[in-house]
Amino acid sequence: MPTLKTIYMMAFTPAKMDNNMLMGVCKMAADRLSAKDRAFAQRMELMTRDTRITLSNQLHISTMHTPQVMQNTLGGWLKNENVPFDPVPGDTFFAHGLKDPKGMDNFFLFYFHMQ
Repeated sequence: MPTLKTIYMMAFTPAKMDNNMLMGVCKMAADRLSAKDRAFAQRMELMTRDTRITLSNQLHISTMHTPQVMQNTLGGWLKNENVPFDPVPGDTFFAHGLKDPKGMDNFFLFYFHMQ
């Protein structure tokens, strides 16, 4: 059975965040997605103390960041990390969007690196 090695979380937000704020927002997005998507919740349940969580924050520009561009951005980041990117939606790759208190769009891409 494959082991969850690392969870990569890429957030597209209207403003850059420091690491503590980014971790909090990504955790909130993961909790909300877990409540809605059983497959995502099951992947999150594979987390152990040895599972790494790696975060990236990108400024969201609505005229530029289509779903495909966001996925390609994630793929480029993982390539730079020397991680194979073979996303399987609903299994190793999940996307989630939510509005912040100001009504601004935020998008989160989650990639589960299994080994």
